Amino acid sequence: MLTECKEHRLIVASEYALDREAICRILKPCKDIKIIALVSKSKELQRLISRRIEAELLLLDADMKKLDLIKILRLIRKELPSLKVLLLFSKYDEEKVIRALCAGALGYILKNADSSEFLKSVRALLSGEVWIPRKTMAKVISGFSSCFVGKEAVSF
Repeated sequence: MLTECKEHRLIVASEYALDREAICRILKPCKDIKIIALVSKSKELQRLISRRIEAELLLLDADMKKLDLIKILRLIRKELPSLKVLLLFSKYDEEKVIRALCAGALGYILKNADSSEFLKSVRALLSGEVWIPRKTMAKVISGFSSCFVGKEAVSF
C-alpha cells in the first residue's frame, strides 16, 4: 500500500533576492516542500494574506523595510490562523522576538545559522513544533510573561 506524502506549501518573504534564492536552493531537495510565493515587499505579503492564500508556513524576514511585524502577524492570525510563521532575524533582538512570539510567530532563526539548522527549524514548524534556538530559550520564556501582564500586553 502506498502512502501519500503531504506536500507542504510555503511562502518566502524577504526584500533581498539573494536571501530568497538561497532559501529556495536550500529547500529545493525537499520533495515534500513547494514554495508557492516569493515576496519582496510588505505590501505584497499583505495582499497575499488578504487573499487568504493557502499555505502552511511563512518564512518571514523580520528585518524587511516598511514591515510592521506585529501588524502583519495580527493580520495573519485574523485571516490565516493556521499559517505558521518562522521569523528570520539578522541579529537577536530580545524585545522584538518576544513581541513577535506573543503576536503569533511560532519560531525564529538567525540568518547566520547554517543550512542544516535552518532545515530543522522549517521541519519543526511543519510538524507542529516551535523553534527557539536553545541559547536564547530561557530569556525568551522569561520574557514571554510580558505578553499577558501589564500595559505592554499584546492582544490577539
